[in-house]
Amino acid sequence: MAKPYRLSPLAEADLEEIWLYTLMHWSVEQAGSCLRNLVETFEGLAKSSKQAQQAGAQYQPMLAGKAGPVPVPLP
Repeated sequence: MAKPYRLSPLAEADLEEIWLYTLMHWSVEQAGSCLRNLVETFEGLAKSSKQAQQAGAQYQPMLAGKAGPVPVPLP
């Protein structure tokens, strides 16, 4: 059984924005699929007993929210 996990209010808001963006640019089906994939990933991470490695220096700007917009590939 997966360990329970909690998303912060900011993370929940981000998921809502991801869903809305996907809905506006693709479809309700794609938005639902994207959200389901994210939730399945969270659940998989919660099940894992492995500890994550420290993010490398090249990822620090992204973690700090200073990397700018991330390009989204078009279908």
